[in-house]
Amino acid sequence: MELGNFLGKLKGSGKEEPKKFLALILTDEVVQASVWSVVSQATEIISIGTPVEWDGDTGTTTELITAVDATISSATEGIEDEPSEVILGIPHSWTDKTGVLGVKKEFIAKIRKELELVAIGYVIITDSVLSYLKMQEGTPTTSIMIQVSRDELTILLVRLGHIEAVETIGRSDDVVEDVTEGIARFKVLDNLPSRIILFNSMHNLDDIIQNLLSTDWPTQFNFLHTPKIEALAKDVAIRALSVAGGSEVAKSLGLSVVATTVKEPVVEEVEQEEVEEMEDVEESNVIPVSGDGFMTADEIGFSDSSQKTEKIDFIDPDDEPPVVAEAEVMEEEPPKKAKFVAPKIVLPKISLPSFKFSLPHMSSLWVMIGGGVLLFAALIFYLVYFLPKALVTVTVVPKPLDQTLDLTLSTVETSIDFSGAVVPAEVTSVSQSGEKIMETTGKKTVGETAKGEVTIYNRTSAVKTLAKGVTLSIGTLKFTLDSDVTVASKSAGSDYVDVPGKANVDISASTIGTDFNIVSGTEFTVASFGKDSYVAKNDSALTGGTSEEVQVVGKDDQKTLAKELTAELLDKLKSSSSSINPGVGTYLIEDSIKSDGVIYTNKTGDPAKSLKLSMSVKATLLKYKADDVTSLVNSSIDTAVPMGYVRANLPSTVDLTASSISEDGTTVKGSAKVQVSLLPVIDSAKIISSIKGKNPSALETILSGMIPGYQSAVVTITPKGLPTKLKRIPSNTNNVKLVITPAI
Repeated sequence: MELGNFLGKLKGSGKEEPKKFLALILTDEVVQASVWSVVSQATEIISIGTPVEWDGDTGTTTELITAVDATISSATEGIEDEPSEVILGIPHSWTDKTGVLGVKKEFIAKIRKELELVAIGYVIITDSVLSYLKMQEGTPTTSIMIQVSRDELTILLVRLGHIEAVETIGRSDDVVEDVTEGIARFKVLDNLPSRIILFNSMHNLDDIIQNLLSTDWPTQFNFLHTPKIEALAKDVAIRALSVAGGSEVAKSLGLSVVATTVKEPVVEEVEQEEVEEMEDVEESNVIPVSGDGFMTADEIGFSDSSQKTEKIDFIDPDDEPPVVAEAEVMEEEPPKKAKFVAPKIVLPKISLPSFKFSLPHMSSLWVMIGGGVLLFAALIFYLVYFLPKALVTVTVVPKPLDQTLDLTLSTVETSIDFSGAVVPAEVTSVSQSGEKIMETTGKKTVGETAKGEVTIYNRTSAVKTLAKGVTLSIGTLKFTLDSDVTVASKSAGSDYVDVPGKANVDISASTIGTDFNIVSGTEFTVASFGKDSYVAKNDSALTGGTSEEVQVVGKDDQKTLAKELTAELLDKLKSSSSSINPGVGTYLIEDSIKSDGVIYTNKTGDPAKSLKLSMSVKATLLKYKADDVTSLVNSSIDTAVPMGYVRANLPSTVDLTASSISEDGTTVKGSAKVQVSLLPVIDSAKIISSIKGKNPSALETILSGMIPGYQSAVVTITPKGLPTKLKRIPSNTNNVKLVITPAI
């Protein structure tokens, strides 16, 4: 169709009725439709459909399409030419910076296809509500706006119609804590608006408002005074979408629309804030769709929420979100430290007294003095050079050397065959029986589930069938329907008071326990529906719920007990063989181990405080002389000692592994791994020459660089009564003894 003809048809000619359009609110918990038109250059709501709940968390597109069809049917009831062109209102959580989220876009596409709708634009619900408030109040709003839903809160900071920040908070049991968390995320330095506005399409917000009013907000955040808290009418979202959003869509389609002032109240007890400053705002936030009525991922381009105004803007799909440049940060140069000037210290001059003496001029005296000096010098030389002796014991960490040798254990040979690497051995079959008891580790709760009958009330206009297994809940307690149940829709009673439909059905607790024994007259939540739609109540108490925790055989108890008893029985086999023949080595061939006569007193899951196991273990035991294997390996290990090392005088460890037994049972192929300790070969004369005359405290620095594996050194100087100044390593190398000992 040509654009001119299309616009002409929209505007109407002669007495032709104005073209009608649909508005449709889509959220994760409720859908609602309306019919609107442009009459006398003003957007006018013709009818509003009944809001219909659906389970957005676990629901299917079939449930969503059914809900949309129901609300559109109620909105178009009595209208001859049902409109097919629709403007959609979606929550902030359905979008990101690139547009509508993929899964939500699929929902919209299926709704259009199944219900033959043509989408002519999208708008964020909060944006249309802000524009609607401006129409109603005459000035852009400054407030904290909260869109309340079943699972989350969308909290907006709005100044003069501009959305400065948006936070989405998951719902908890404490709505005050949720709102506090959302406001805290704004991170603003100036004063917050002293007005809080809430709206919701289905539920009464009185309880939430009372909780918010009981909170002292100025002590927690930067409010000038206690904020006024108010709620918008339940149908504000669909009215805002129809009037504010519809007005911008009509302009985009070429219809003549003038500024509209909303006459009907949209806020309960609204008090207008004083506006200090008016700013120019952009035209609209409606997002037009392409010719096929639905936008592709490339066509949808929402502006960043922080840049939106209180009006509804058309946004070019190719526009990029504004980029906020980071402020330059000037790094301050740290202050220079003042130089410290030490004061000059003037020491006093000390003069020593002078002594004058005279010696008698006698030759005998000089001889005596000379002889005494010589004797004193000889004594000093003897004390320093010949008398002191030192024993330097150096502890070295040995270097391990592993040597593996393939060998044969033979039951035929009687002596070691060094050339063929054969060691005499004996192969015998052994068995050991025993039993073991352990305490069980499992816990199990046993009992019965509570049962009873409830009455389900339907407060909606449609018949509702609930399938067997649908969940009813009281807080954290869950119950399920024992059978399918169909509940009639509400009906008009006396004085035009709605009478809900009702039906009785048996329910059972989801788990055992006395907590599920519920007194009569208790209200139940039906699935995830609000109590404005469906609610259940029991006329008689739910009874029969019991629970008790008992000790049972755990799933791993049998395995653990068998492993422990098997190890104990095998150790008994080895120790009994060694005790009978001292010096005999034994090796249990792992592949030969078999369990027999295994009997448990209880099965896994059986109530029991202890578990008992009786069993026998059979295995093939290899017996040999440990000295024979050591001798065989030692005969070949000397060739493997690296240059610069010698074998330490330490016991060697032998680890024997058998691999296979010959068919006739006379020989066993295996390998022996021996680990020996090596000590470095040192040049004692060179080391002694390096440490002579040194203080013992300096030895670690010297020796650690000369001896591989150096750990410590102990110096013993004799005689013990030497003066401290003489307790050094003697300069006479003949009086220094160096001993290297391995660390154990």
